[in-house]
Amino acid sequence: MTVDEFKQALFSRAVSGDLRVIIGQGVELNDLMTMQHLSLSYQKLGFSVSIEEAGKVHDQVDHSHQCSVHKHNRQNVLISKPARVTDTLYTAWLSIQDENELLQDHMTGQHIQGMVLTESARQMMLSVTENFYLAEEERGNRYFVLNRVNSEYINFTFPLDVRIDFVIHSLNKNKRGVIKAKSKAILYQGATHLAEIDIDYSVYDKAFISDRESELASDVVASFFAKLDAVSKAA
Repeated sequence: MTVDEFKQALFSRAVSGDLRVIIGQGVELNDLMTMQHLSLSYQKLGFSVSIEEAGKVHDQVDHSHQCSVHKHNRQNVLISKPARVTDTLYTAWLSIQDENELLQDHMTGQHIQGMVLTESARQMMLSVTENFYLAEEERGNRYFVLNRVNSEYINFTFPLDVRIDFVIHSLNKNKRGVIKAKSKAILYQGATHLAEIDIDYSVYDKAFISDRESELASDVVASFFAKLDAVSKAA
């Protein structure tokens, strides 16, 4: 049932009896608030309405969480706040918003596309590292570099609950604060194994990377025009 269908059913009193509502993908905070408001009216008729997993929707509008996944636009946040399970295992929920950038130009069938899962794994890597492996003064001041990403899609993912387990296989931080890490995100829908995404990455001081990036860009531009000049002279 879509959010609009649920709201219409409550508004028109087309349903009766106690309700247990499980939040799927694509539900945003304003949808949830409308559902909760309508549920109060429904409860006055003597029925109960239980809306489960509402907390992960509230994470969509948490500014510090948005910053930790490096997104300027709130609708592009794909995960709930990661929770620490052990020293190397963290977990969160997939929380897709209707206006997410990855849904605007490519949707086929009923399943969630693989790139959404890969991006959710990348956001887990960012958020876990920002929140659990960087000092407070380092957060928001580091540049993340992807060294290797390998995605294996095992089963179709449908717009229901998806749990993301994120495992740090190795993480080393040197005296300059540079991090080298290997990680894996494993996604489940109930007992169904959906996907595994391996991410090897590095974390640097922003100033260092900015200077290095400018230097490399200048070298590439100079080399490009030198080759053009050589071709022109040869002609």
